[in-house]
Amino acid sequence: MRIGLHLGAHKTASTYLQRALKRQRDGLLRAGVAAFGPDRLRSDLRLPSLAEPDGARAADFAPLREAIAAEHAAGRRVLLSEENLLGTTRPGRIAHGAQLYPLAAPRVSAVLSGLGVTGARVFLAIRSPLPFLISGHGQQAKAGRLMAFGRYIDAVDPLALRWSDLVARLVSVRGVARVTVWRFEDHAAVLPAVLERMLGARAAPRLRLPARTSNSGPSARALDAALAALADDPARAPHDALRAAMAQWPKSRDHPGPAPFDSATLAQGAAAYDADMATLARLDGVDLLRPEAGPAKVPAKGFARG
Repeated sequence: MRIGLHLGAHKTASTYLQRALKRQRDGLLRAGVAAFGPDRLRSDLRLPSLAEPDGARAADFAPLREAIAAEHAAGRRVLLSEENLLGTTRPGRIAHGAQLYPLAAPRVSAVLSGLGVTGARVFLAIRSPLPFLISGHGQQAKAGRLMAFGRYIDAVDPLALRWSDLVARLVSVRGVARVTVWRFEDHAAVLPAVLERMLGARAAPRLRLPARTSNSGPSARALDAALAALADDPARAPHDALRAAMAQWPKSRDHPGPAPFDSATLAQGAAAYDADMATLARLDGVDLLRPEAGPAKVPAKGFARG
């Protein structure tokens, strides 16, 4: 079987795209595309736990494997969209040492093997690593796992993180045919090209995109206040403490988000990110989409139906 696999990453507008795919599922089916997002992949077509990728059994993938086979039999291409296939935003899983998503390759390999996929077209949005870590920390806080940022990245070397390393690991996974990459910072400009590669030239123009929505994290003041409240009352529910603090000090110009890196470090990180794009563009099996010049390489034409 051959599929398209949208892996996120986290905090790169994945939810925005997934909501559009979900709302217009019927129209996409009529246009020849079956899109399965987190609403299905975490419920009736639930993927098995990938905490120990080697422990995933082929039988655990049966419901999704059968659903994909049925869509292929109906002549439709299939897109799976699930950022948690890479890992999660928890400390140690979003990054460790100099690696982003250190277990991404074995996790994706387990899924492709379990589904019997022989030619996956992988789609991945990336983001400048330092802001990416800050955003991941905020997402963990909103999930009720509050901690100081220093603790969150305790085992991470932020300036050594390279997306090209992650993409190279994904390209090497058996069953991955090609990887399409774009920058979150270029999201609005490259989204039409991304959708055409994901959905095909027939279906992509039919996908009506909603107005941009915000999934804002906590302000620095709200996060500090919530941590202080929990220190004073350890029995208090973290969700409640953060919700109350965010209501009092919502993220805004007056109450900006956390800024754990100084300006010099941020500049170093941005320069490394820019340099990493050149490395990414040279990788075999990778299409880097950029707004100023289109794809850095001539892309393969979509992903085939199997």
